[in-house]
Amino acid sequence: MLFVACIAGFAAWGCGEMTNGFFRPSEESSARRFDFGALNRELRIAGTRNAAVSYGLLGGLLGLALGLSAAPWKGPAARSLGPGLLGLIAGAAGGVAGSYLVIPIHFEYKDPSGTDMLQSARAHGVIWGLAGLGAGLAVGLSGPHPGRPIAVRSALGGLIGALLGTVVYELVGGLAFPLDRTTDAVAASTSTRLIACISVAIGTALGILAFRPPAPAPPEVPQAESVP
Repeated sequence: MLFVACIAGFAAWGCGEMTNGFFRPSEESSARRFDFGALNRELRIAGTRNAAVSYGLLGGLLGLALGLSAAPWKGPAARSLGPGLLGLIAGAAGGVAGSYLVIPIHFEYKDPSGTDMLQSARAHGVIWGLAGLGAGLAVGLSGPHPGRPIAVRSALGGLIGALLGTVVYELVGGLAFPLDRTTDAVAASTSTRLIACISVAIGTALGILAFRPPAPAPPEVPQAESVP
């Protein structure tokens, strides 16, 4: 599962690089030298949309990969592909919804110095936590013995693991890359955006593995009595 999570993290990073900065303020608002109100509003909208695209991709690809990795791959194709599709939808929905929920607030109260890692961790934690929860839910509903308790535990593991990945990203980004604006909604450099994707992907997988109950022991086959 860790290997699959790493692949999903790299894939999300690659797709995110192709769409990074897709939404931008209009030329009209950018050209106003003494009126920054319209520019700030458009920067907030563009930043929210860019974050939604980037983290929707991360949550969707992570949920898809982990859901498929935990699928039984026996029986009907729908049973094998269903967890992956569920993870794709739930993970993407978590990343997108979290972005639209917290990024506007993050822009409103953002520290101009860009050094408030706690505020950044709260914003990123909500987004990535919801994405990890969706991926964990997909894993919990797959496998040979799916059920509500296992789904709840896997979803909780995905949430907690994604939050731990967020902490790793904030510490590494803030201490090792202080000039890369890692406290922004989306980091400024390619390397720190990769760290974000990999940290969340590995953290989510570790959380799911830690909370997943052990597989039930196979039933004992009664031994035939020997005839003297």
